[in-house]
Amino acid sequence: MNIIISNEESYHFPGWKIIHSMEEFSKVLQFSIEEAKINLEIDWAEAAELSAEIKRKNPACKVEFFESDKGEFSFLKSFLERIKYPAVIGRFVGEEPVIVYANQSFVDLFGNNGRFIVGDYLDKLIVPPEKHEEALDLNRRVKEGEVVFVEVKRATKTGERYFELTALPFSRKYAVAIYRDITKRREAMQKIVESERKYRGVFDTSFEPMVLLDGSFSIIEVNKAFEEEFGVSGEELKGKNIREILDIDPSLEESEIEALVGGRRKIMVYRIKKINSEILLSIKDITEFEATSRLLRAITYANDLIVRVDDREELFEQSVKLLADIGKESSCWIGMLSNGEITKVYCEGCCCAVEITTYPKCFEEVLRKKKALIVTAEDRDEDCPFYTKKPRLCCIIAPLIINGDVIGFNVLHSPIEFSEEMKEFFESVTNNIAIKAKAIEADKAKKIAFKQIEDNIIKLAILVDEIRNPLAALLAYAELMVDDENTLEKIKSQVWRIDKVLGLLDKGWIESEKVREFLRKSWGINNEAG
Repeated sequence: MNIIISNEESYHFPGWKIIHSMEEFSKVLQFSIEEAKINLEIDWAEAAELSAEIKRKNPACKVEFFESDKGEFSFLKSFLERIKYPAVIGRFVGEEPVIVYANQSFVDLFGNNGRFIVGDYLDKLIVPPEKHEEALDLNRRVKEGEVVFVEVKRATKTGERYFELTALPFSRKYAVAIYRDITKRREAMQKIVESERKYRGVFDTSFEPMVLLDGSFSIIEVNKAFEEEFGVSGEELKGKNIREILDIDPSLEESEIEALVGGRRKIMVYRIKKINSEILLSIKDITEFEATSRLLRAITYANDLIVRVDDREELFEQSVKLLADIGKESSCWIGMLSNGEITKVYCEGCCCAVEITTYPKCFEEVLRKKKALIVTAEDRDEDCPFYTKKPRLCCIIAPLIINGDVIGFNVLHSPIEFSEEMKEFFESVTNNIAIKAKAIEADKAKKIAFKQIEDNIIKLAILVDEIRNPLAALLAYAELMVDDENTLEKIKSQVWRIDKVLGLLDKGWIESEKVREFLRKSWGINNEAG
């Protein structure tokens, strides 16, 4: 049996059973289900829970999730399809995530003999039994809104391997997990411990910065990757205490810190092994990861704001505050266009209060191509009105587009270097802001039109009464005062003609009331709106 689970009545797939309620779902569970398509927006149950129940009774069932309209799930899915690392989207059922999408890299690495894995519990699929408690703790942290960057062991279809896991919440519905295989790196590190000869080979050829310390944390030597990463030579560093270079406690297994040389940026330091009295540290620059995580978190909050806010001014004011909160010295500026001029500005952060009289060149390019643009710190134009505030910042400029027309610009400045993925995130949330602004204006116009219709209906009813009352008085007066029968009949005939017209107006009033109720329901206007 093939089934579709949805709120909607409009699906007609030959051979497919359409499920609209929990009662119908309970009945079909008695049968063998080969394939199931589940709408993530059903309002009578949690979609992930239904998929887990189907997979429990039908392990070989192929499950696919979908949305009625493109939304957060479609955005995340399209993004994960383009990255090379294994990645999944999950929704929590209790304390564990159920897979609602897995990219091809994930399926190739973790898939079990071609079994369809969408709809399965993620932890049961890939977490080794001895790591179950650790996985539950990671789940809890992600559910509470934390972005997790950690080393984990997971079971693939070819055996257990080690990964750098990036797990983060997206809005209130989804969690994203991205796995970077570091098994070979760990194996290489293990070889360092096995022998001095092997250690020397890995130390010298590693692409990751490494430093060897003595028992007092003074530098014995650094590898070439360390020299290139931090812009200092090993001879200069020899004999210096590591705390002069990195603000860390070398006795810890790992530390997330800011580098004190080679430009301030976030790095992760791993204490690989203590060899006799010597300590070997491996260093990884996580600046870009941190920046991407902060931007994605800000965009998540901004998308949540877009759903909740129904006021245009509040939409723009709160959006710039959220997007500016991606790091120190960052700022967000939204300028609205009217007749080719910036007429309204919303801003937050270090580049605020910038007055624009003419378009910078970068604005002209965005206006022409209607696409977001990254401008690096080196490419910033001194003629740019933002340049005098923070000349060494990078920026992304995205157009606010409604019905194909650019109605404004969204500009994000930050000391971090923006990637193409970050640009896509920013462009996506900018489009969502523009769409919501249009929806707010359309809703406002509907309410104004509805109010005018109500006023016209009331005026029509009053007008009919104002005509009918004196008309009745006129007829009574004529019957008392007019003696000539012919004249009286003519007056009555005219009164009846007018009364007939008033009857038609009454009927029109009733029909107008029906139209009014139809508009109230179809436009979603409550009784207080009128």
